[in-house]
Amino acid sequence: NLNLKSLSIKRYTIIPYSQFQFQKGEKYHDDYGVDARLKLSSNFGIEGTVNPDFATIESDVEQVNLTRFELSYPEKRPFFLEGAEDYSTRIRQFYSRRIGEIPWGIKINGKLSDWNVNALTTSSDPASAGADVEDGYEAVYSVFRIGREIRNGSNVGVIGANRSYREKDSGSLGLVSTLFFTDYLGMTNQIIKSWGEVDNGTWAYFFRPAYDSQFTHFHVRYTHIGEGIMENMNSTGYIRDDDRREIDTELEKTFWINRLGIESISPGINYNRYWSLTGELRRWEDINSLSMKFLKKWKYSIRH
Repeated sequence: NLNLKSLSIKRYTIIPYSQFQFQKGEKYHDDYGVDARLKLSSNFGIEGTVNPDFATIESDVEQVNLTRFELSYPEKRPFFLEGAEDYSTRIRQFYSRRIGEIPWGIKINGKLSDWNVNALTTSSDPASAGADVEDGYEAVYSVFRIGREIRNGSNVGVIGANRSYREKDSGSLGLVSTLFFTDYLGMTNQIIKSWGEVDNGTWAYFFRPAYDSQFTHFHVRYTHIGEGIMENMNSTGYIRDDDRREIDTELEKTFWINRLGIESISPGINYNRYWSLTGELRRWEDINSLSMKFLKKWKYSIRH
């Protein structure tokens, strides 16, 4: 391997690389690529890559799956890491591990005026990421998030993700928000419209009002995931389950003692229930807990 020194010129960074492999009795193999970055301002930049070298990326830790749900693996490729936190939502519209080896890619990330902007586009053979598709055809992946902070620390944003494969599109467009009405009362929301193989059951959303103070946490969350969401969104996103209505609520109270060697006592209850869109109960769970923190940093918990 021959890695050329990074050339940093003012706002530009260019990192070319070349690889050569020789084996007796075989034709030699060579490979070339380049990563480039342009900073248009201190808060905004453009990044591009051609034939990136992901061979040195740490491999995934093996997981054993004893459930019917698909496993999620963390992203480790540098091109996809910067700005990835912008897509960390409860209903994941963009899961970069759906994209396999890429011949090229371009992305923008940063802040323009009062708006936070993140977008990328790239191409890949979906089969290189394990997708059940015909091998050898390239797909074009495009994703963006545009968001803005508003008063009281609240923020709103729009996320879009799409895969164009053999003249067919699949993906989603969603509105996400975190709203604070007072110092203690807030609400997170997400509303998504998907498109792709399925025409019915293409909506997903959740609403989660919550109260958080030094002494009390309380929330109620209602989630709706249509029965066609997995087929439409899992070309670009990560949906573990669909055909689902779910309600989740939790109440936890902290009593501060600060005497007799006890710092605090916290009882709590969490109730979760979900069923199919036709009303069939699929699972319920009731968790009761009690924890006690001691002044010497010990903690004792019981849970049922």
